[in-house]
Amino acid sequence: MQVSFTGFKNASTICFRDTENPDHSMYVLSAEITNDYDGADLSNYKKAIQKSSQADLGNKVNKNFANFALVCQNLKDVRLNNSAIYLNGKFVDVNDTNLGIFTFLADMSKKLARKSSNDYTLDKDYLQSEDFDNIAVPGNNLNEMLGPIYSKVVPHMVSPDEIKRNSNIMNEKLEDIMIDYFA
Repeated sequence: MQVSFTGFKNASTICFRDTENPDHSMYVLSAEITNDYDGADLSNYKKAIQKSSQADLGNKVNKNFANFALVCQNLKDVRLNNSAIYLNGKFVDVNDTNLGIFTFLADMSKKLARKSSNDYTLDKDYLQSEDFDNIAVPGNNLNEMLGPIYSKVVPHMVSPDEIKRNSNIMNEKLEDIMIDYFA
């Protein structure tokens, strides 16, 4: 097992695009959270969930994982009224009580976007685990969902370049949502 010194390991990402309207997309970012030498990411995650106005936002498969999904109806002009944030498969309301969730998700996406490619760590058996198949897209078994293309898609999901690219996109859209909220 490799040690994560960045607060996040076993990260993966996937983007689903509507074939009829490519501006409609869902980005998903998942990672196992740890308390690292430089911060308390796992503690912050758990505190944000506890302080949330919404019950039951924790991950049902593994309590140390966060699955952040961004659903956009228009990537060119994401506004509060046409995008949505999900944590572990549950819609997150944009309100004062949930600001800790949004802060955590912004930190998570920012840290994953800025990591050096060499700093991404995957536990040896993670990709063959039920955790991976059931966490990558909440409420769906990834292997069953992707079927014959599963083995071709998975390497892209854990590619540092893909994780960085999607994390950047998600962080920018999350910032847009928060700017609209505070406006």
